[in-house]
Amino acid sequence: MNANSTTLTEQPDVLREHIDSSLTKAQAQKSILKRNNSRYSTTNAILGAVAAVLAGTAGTVGKAATWKPICLFAAVCSVGATVTAKLQTTDQLTEVSECVGQLKVLKFETVPLTYDSKQVGEKYQQILLTFDV
Repeated sequence: MNANSTTLTEQPDVLREHIDSSLTKAQAQKSILKRNNSRYSTTNAILGAVAAVLAGTAGTVGKAATWKPICLFAAVCSVGATVTAKLQTTDQLTEVSECVGQLKVLKFETVPLTYDSKQVGEKYQQILLTFDV
């Protein structure tokens, strides 16, 4: 452990503040990832549907002069759908959710005034190392 972790274990109130601060940061990151993931998912579905409709329309009712540009636009929509699918951050969202859960457990452990600050400080340091909070 470093000098900062020794200070944390000696001052329970400071440890609580650090845990609260890290929890707030992790929850904000989780919120951002969830919002972005939702946007990417919606965009993916819309672009995929538009590509399918355009390709179907070009194949069934398209005239010789219009089917090429329609198919090109369908291809662009399909590429956009593929890119947005790749941009989804489910692994990061899972990781930050796990971090939030562990920090909430630590916060709960610090509720009693007589909690073991050394043990909680060590757990906190491990969370910091694992999740880079």
